[in-house]
Amino acid sequence: MRVRELQVEWREATSEGILEEAGHFGLERRAYRLLNGDDEAWLRWLDDLEFWQPGWNPDQGDEQA
Repeated sequence: MRVRELQVEWREATSEGILEEAGHFGLERRAYRLLNGDDEAWLRWLDDLEFWQPGWNPDQGDEQA
């Protein structure tokens, strides 16, 4: 539920010019994985330091979904 609330805040921040479009896109990619993963995937994403780095791109390198 909190991830969904954050998505609304990110959209508002983007529309107000506080958050850049690229940053918003990156946050949405992370949210998608968290919301669609099972318990094991959720924990794996939370512990993956690369996942939280600026510029993280799931299309680069090996991704465990």
